[in-house]
Amino acid sequence: MAGQMTGQLLLDRLEKQYRRELASGAVKKLRPLLVDKNLRTNVAGLPALVMCSNDYQGLAANEEVVAAATTALRQFGVGTASARFVCGTTHAHALLEESLVRYLGVEAAITFSSAWAANVGLYSALTEPGDVIFSDRLNHASIIDGCRMTARGVVREVYPHKDLNRLRDLLHNHSSRSGKIIVTDGVFSMEGDLAPLQELVGLAREYDALLIVDDSHGLGVIGRTGRGTAEYFDALNEVGVYVGTLGKTLGGGAGGFVAGPRAVVGAVTKRARPYIFSNPIPPAVAAAASKALEIIDREPGRISELAAKTAAFRSALREAGLRVDRYHANRTIAGR
Repeated sequence: MAGQMTGQLLLDRLEKQYRRELASGAVKKLRPLLVDKNLRTNVAGLPALVMCSNDYQGLAANEEVVAAATTALRQFGVGTASARFVCGTTHAHALLEESLVRYLGVEAAITFSSAWAANVGLYSALTEPGDVIFSDRLNHASIIDGCRMTARGVVREVYPHKDLNRLRDLLHNHSSRSGKIIVTDGVFSMEGDLAPLQELVGLAREYDALLIVDDSHGLGVIGRTGRGTAEYFDALNEVGVYVGTLGKTLGGGAGGFVAGPRAVVGAVTKRARPYIFSNPIPPAVAAAASKALEIIDREPGRISELAAKTAAFRSALREAGLRVDRYHANRTIAGR
């Protein structure tokens, strides 16, 4: 029939599904903020207190961070309009990656358009058929998708959440393989508990596996100076590779990164498809993240202040009769 949209059977199915979800209240409604993103805002004309943000240090609206982004915006424009290896690398990107190297004490770092893109590109860049990846069952969805997108022939072993005995068994079963990766969240995003990092370091060393830690929820939040889960467990020099986000503590903008040995970053820049075939973060976002990292580094008291505020809020919730420590999550804010 002339004028009829193609794929009508599929569209009809999706329309029925949408109507069912709409009727059941399952369709997510977006509520635009009407004033600047800060602790207090305005949603749909009503004043609101923001208690659900990932802007853990409140740097998204920090004057220094906004000023750094504004300067970069005027200097470099809105975006790169190019992939990194063509003409999409600005001075702002280089400075951010240098800052991450210094902050984490690694050899190299590379940024992505998101931490999701970093995880999706990382594992396929590092592995080849015959290698094996050991992943915690409660790892972030981006880690799961990244592991799934590796080449055919890469073995993917999922162990029960923080079950070190099962992980050891799996490592033993694959001990003859040369390429082995253990990947874990530092702070698990849904439960708020910490990875048993010291034990994972021990297993990685025993079985010659590369340990990758996604510390998107730990960086700038825990550890004596905010260097995340590895610092909390006194294992800063033991983690092989870090993955992190710029969309939470580091200014709340967008973007992610991989940091670690030069060989790892080199493999990522050569083979990670989300890096090669996508524009990078805008220069203004890179400059904002650099400034946020600088602030956290020079003001380590922010870490203990955040821990104190969180402890006070938890105490108030307990006094109100609410259970907040299902997985002893209070340890995630107890910096060392």
